This record gives sequence, C-alpha cells and structure tokens, in this order.
Amino acid sequence: MRKHIQILSGLTIILSVQLSKAQSTYNSTDLSANGDTLYLTSSQLGAQNFDTTGANVFWDYSMLIGNGQRVLEWRAPNQTGFSFAQWPYLYNASNVNTSSTDGRTIMIGNLQYSDPNDYYLKNSLALEQRASSYKISVGSTAFNVKNVYTSADVIYKFPLNYGNIDSSQASFTTSISTLYYRESSIKRVNKITGWGSVTTPYGSFANVLKLESYSTQIDSIAVDTLQPVQDTIYTRELKWLDPSKGYPVLTVTQIKVGNNYVTNQVEYIDNKQYFQPAALFVYYPVSPFMGDTVLFQNLSTDATTYAWEFGDPSSGVNNTSASNNPEHQFVNPGIYNVKLIAHNGPLSDTIVLPINVRDTIPPTAGFTYSPVTIYEGDTVSFTNTSTHYTVSAWNFGDPGSGSSNISSQDNPTHAYAVAGTYMVRMIAGNSISTDTLDVTLIVNPLSVSIKTISSENQLEIYPVPATDELTVYYQSKNNEFSVTIFNALGKKVIRENNCVNGKLRLDTSALSSGVYYLYIRDDSVVVSKKIIITK
Repeated sequence: MRKHIQILSGLTIILSVQLSKAQSTYNSTDLSANGDTLYLTSSQLGAQNFDTTGANVFWDYSMLIGNGQRVLEWRAPNQTGFSFAQWPYLYNASNVNTSSTDGRTIMIGNLQYSDPNDYYLKNSLALEQRASSYKISVGSTAFNVKNVYTSADVIYKFPLNYGNIDSSQASFTTSISTLYYRESSIKRVNKITGWGSVTTPYGSFANVLKLESYSTQIDSIAVDTLQPVQDTIYTRELKWLDPSKGYPVLTVTQIKVGNNYVTNQVEYIDNKQYFQPAALFVYYPVSPFMGDTVLFQNLSTDATTYAWEFGDPSSGVNNTSASNNPEHQFVNPGIYNVKLIAHNGPLSDTIVLPINVRDTIPPTAGFTYSPVTIYEGDTVSFTNTSTHYTVSAWNFGDPGSGSSNISSQDNPTHAYAVAGTYMVRMIAGNSISTDTLDVTLIVNPLSVSIKTISSENQLEIYPVPATDELTVYYQSKNNEFSVTIFNALGKKVIRENNCVNGKLRLDTSALSSGVYYLYIRDDSVVVSKKIIITK
C-alpha cells in the first residue's frame, strides 16, 4: 500500500509541473481598460532572433537596450476632444467603447500628423478597430480627419489559444472636399505560433502567447487638389501577450522588403523611464507677415511636457505656452527668437529658432544725432527714428576711419577725428523694400574756438615734450572742464571728465613716441594744443 501511495504522489508532482507549463489563454478581460496608462520603451535594433516558435519556448530578450519611450493612454471615446455635435459616432457604445493615443506628432513629407486616436469595440469575442482620427497640417492649413471603417479591422479574436488562425478584411474611405481624400483597405491574418515564457528588461512573464499578425494595407491618399497616390505596405507584427498585462509585453514590427521581413521597431512594456529628449519644431507660415497667427508644430521626441517662449514680451501672458502644438499671433514686424524647452522628468533639451515676421508697409528712414555742433575729435551718437524697418545700415562718410566707417547697429556712434564736411547715409530696410536718408554733418576745427578764450581762462602745458607725465594748468570761469588726447590717427587715448581749476596731471607712460592732440572743452569753449611725447 505504501508503494502505491508513493507512485500516486510522484504522478501528482509530475502533473502539477506539467500544468504549470501548460499554454496560456488570453481573453478580452485581460486587455487594458479605459484610464490605463502604459509606458512602452523602444529598443536599439540589433541581431536579435525573433523567429522562434513552438510550444513551451523560452524567449530571452533581457539584453535589449532602451533608447526612447512613448506613453499610451486608454480612454473613453467621448473623452478624445470631439463633442457630440462634432462626431456623434463616438458617443454610441455599440460603435466603439475604448480608444488609445500616444499623442505623438510625426512628419511625412510636408504633412504633419498630430493628435492621433484609435477607436475600438471590445467585447468577449473580439477587439476590433472601427475608427481613427488625427489632425493634418499642410503649411498653414490644419484640419481634423475622422475615419470610420466600413468593415472593422479585427486586432484579436478571443479567446487567444496556441494554434489559432483568423483573418479579416477592413476598409474605409474618407473625403474632405478640396482638402483630403483617403481610401484604405487592410487584409489581416493572425496566427498564434508559440507559447512559453519571455524575459525583457522589464521582467519575466511565464504564460505568454506569441501572436504573428500579417497585414497588407493598400492606401490611396490625396491632399489639397493633388491626385491620389497609392501605396502598398506589407507588415508583420510579432506580439508576446501575457494575461497579467493588458498590452503585449513585447512587440516587434517588421516591414517586408523583397521576400524578407526586416525589423524596424522593437518595443516592450516598461516602467516610466527618462530618456534624453530632443527638442525640435517647425512653424507655418514660414514667412509670416505682421498680424499673422503662426502655427507651431512640435516634433520633439522623448518629451512629456513643453515650455514655449515666443520672444514677444509685448504680447503679455500670450508670450508663453505649455501646449504641445501652440499658436501665436505676431502683431508687429521683427525677428523673434522662439524658444522651446522639451522636458522629460529631470532631463530637458532646448532649441531656439528665429522667425522673421515681415512688415506690410515699406520703411521710412530717419535719424537724429548729438551733439548738434560737432568739433574734430567728438564722438557723435546717432539715434534711429526710422519706421517699419527691421534692419539698418550706416555709412558715416569717413573712409579715413577704416572699418569704423560703417555699422549695422540700430543706434551707433562714430568719432570724427578731422574737421570737414561728411555725408552720413542710413539705409532702413524690411522684407518689402529699403529707404535711404543722407544727412550732411559739419565737423568744426578746434582752432576756431581759441578766439573765444577770455583773459580769465589761462592754459599752460608742460613739460614739452613730455615723457611719462603731462601737467595741464587751466583756469575756467565755470570751474569745470574736460580734457581729451587723440593720437595722430584720431583715436582717443586719454579722457578726463569733471576736471576742476588748477593743475591736472595726466599719465602718459602708456603712450608711444609721436605727435598727439590735446583739447579742452569748457562749456562752449574748445581749446586745442599739439603735444609731443618722447621715450
């Protein structure tokens, strides 16, 4: 009797082990529910083998290396931004009862796709995609596209068991007059080709089914008034599904090239990870005019939140935004440096792009200058009073000053070392045209003012020549004056302001040997003297 009991115990243990390794079944109740958020990490592509199939297989992909992550959110169809009046189809639970979005923006040629949503009907028999939506932007034109399937794309037929094979034929046609046309058909074949356990960087799953989904999608798409362009894409998706998770724990997407399927994406379910974001955006129109509203299209990757600055402080609170794809109206012309900071947890990336907002009115050139009465050696300050301009160019009519004779500053300065008549030219420009203004400046010689010195004003300069120090003795009736020394090229080398009557000692040790010009400004009186420095 003891021997029979031992045999039964052994059979029980063997049976328990075999049951623990039995293939899994995946049901509709195992799927994600509305309100769920999933983190899907994309992996670097390598030489991994994803083709193994069969019973009781151990797939080890623990060495996958993540390089980015997207967030997939499940929500009720009527929570995707469409009101009942805009799309009543979403408000009927017999049409669709769940939806998913990863919120990504992608560019295909000059088309931008944003705000994507996939809509499904989930029941005990199947998960069927019955609709989709997204926003398309072409230049400054943006519109919502709503696709309702004539026949559903069957993603899964439940229950999923090893050896199951099913197929479906889906299609839809969407037409928006003069803007958009798309006709699509999808032939899908699903096969459950394996069961066992799989390990990813996220963890190990002991009850997985491997599903191979083959799809042939034929698309005819036309945007604006262009003729439709047809394309056929052959795709194979390999999915490992475990009942403990509402989404495949591992998904491999492959595109058919010739007779082979080539992996172009590997993605596994994961915890929240922080990958370095890359900030990027485009905008339309690319050459806006003043008053235009500019649409910004966010192409950043691996970012979850965004901070925009439009470089337009005069717009007040509208100068910033936290939207994914914001808009901003530039009321005035000019160059605006628009900054986007893409954040992903503690990580961030910043991009700044200049936007040239063009004027709609031709410019009018204008400027003033100070002082009005100019003497040789004076530095003249120019104030730009032009209107409707974005750039300005100056020529001070003083070729002897070399590269200092021109400037692109808004309000420049220029030193006139030699007396004479100078023609100052300022050109104001914007994206429409330019306007030119010429003004004649008279620079007076310093010697003409020596006659105005009264007997009360006395000037002595010594030693002559000087070496390391020069003493200036001057008596002003105002008890305050300034002293400036220029070299022979007209460059200012010494300047003393707010000098008082008496002796003023000037340090000339840094000056090289040569001829210099000293002048004293005393209210309306200007006194000039030639001095010599020797070493």
